[in-house]
Amino acid sequence: MSVTHKGSGWELSHSLWIIWSFFALCWVSFLIIGHGAKKRLWTLIGAGYAVLFALWLALTEADKESTTADIGTTIGIFVLLGGIVHCFLVRKDYLRRRAIIETEGYWVDEMELERQRMHREQGITNSVDEAREKLRRRIEERQNASRQETTQPTTPSQQTAPRQAAPRPAAATAPAETIDINTCDVTQLASLPGVSMILARKAIGIRNERGGFKSVDEFCEAIQLKPHFVVQVQDMATCSATSTSDEPSAPETPSGRKLDF
Repeated sequence: MSVTHKGSGWELSHSLWIIWSFFALCWVSFLIIGHGAKKRLWTLIGAGYAVLFALWLALTEADKESTTADIGTTIGIFVLLGGIVHCFLVRKDYLRRRAIIETEGYWVDEMELERQRMHREQGITNSVDEAREKLRRRIEERQNASRQETTQPTTPSQQTAPRQAAPRPAAATAPAETIDINTCDVTQLASLPGVSMILARKAIGIRNERGGFKSVDEFCEAIQLKPHFVVQVQDMATCSATSTSDEPSAPETPSGRKLDF
């Protein structure tokens, strides 16, 4: 039974690393899947199995009748049987991760979504999740309000009444619910769709080097944001003006006493 959308043939070809475990080389299997799935834990497990494997070889070189040799044999049995069972236990998780990496090209966002899903099920929240949820609700409320304004019919008195100059709403310049990419901190940047903490720190560094971003598009291009996230970020972020050195300076006012002739 397939565990991914890739099919049984793809899953079989990406499960050949299990063969190493049948030769007591399960540490090779875990190093392969740790690198392929970008999961550091599996790489550390592979290093642990490698240490046990080396210890097994070293102890079996001792006297066959000694206790040291018995300990080495026990370690060898554990590395062989335990490694085989362990490889089969992590196979499904590895195939799912590998399929997502090959489809999307990266795993960071999927890991973030999975982490948020687990946190919601366990009732765990953090500052980044709360900021994203609040920002999402504000955007939805603003979109619903704009739809209601466009669908609301106008009465004849409203059509014939003279148009009066209304004060410009504050949301027209910089909505309170949007995030200013030139003044916000790392946590606020990470609340934007598709922007992880790693990308947020990268954006802060680029912003400091350039003295600020000139537009939201420049920000998205600088961190190489995925196209489907760019559209969402354009609605949720704003870019304040940056002070540059080539701006015209104000004319100097003459000082001193003015004489009339």
